[in-house]
Amino acid sequence: MPAAIERPALSLYSALMARESDAMRPVAVIAPPDHPLARKRRVSPANLATAEFIVRERGSGTRQVATEALSAIGISLRVALVLSSTEAIKQAVGAGLGLAIVSRAAIADQVALGRVVALSIRGLSFPRSLNELRLAGRAPSAAATAFRRLIRTQWA
Repeated sequence: MPAAIERPALSLYSALMARESDAMRPVAVIAPPDHPLARKRRVSPANLATAEFIVRERGSGTRQVATEALSAIGISLRVALVLSSTEAIKQAVGAGLGLAIVSRAAIADQVALGRVVALSIRGLSFPRSLNELRLAGRAPSAAATAFRRLIRTQWA
């Protein structure tokens, strides 16, 4: 069975492993519905410079992608709170404690319920992919094939 991970450490690769990295995982900036940025149709990246963010712990793939994307346009991520789960981050954003950058797949429920709003940020993207690690030269099982299909349809 393969494993799907965000950013595997280079030390994990060996002659026995095969790696595939084409499943993109869309990421979004979320805000509480009553936040001033939530009322804007399109948000300028400069608006994020003064915003406080709720983030995952150091080493998190989402946090790294967010930090790199913002840094590339000259913005430092202002951390208000560090939490260890995406669910806790969504709840904290919904409670008005700050903005967050999380997987779109993870926020669909909270957006549908109106508890958070996904902001449309002009000209800013957060490229993030999943990497599949599996034993080289071994045909994937039916379960592994179904898992790969699920990943690609959920995060396409």
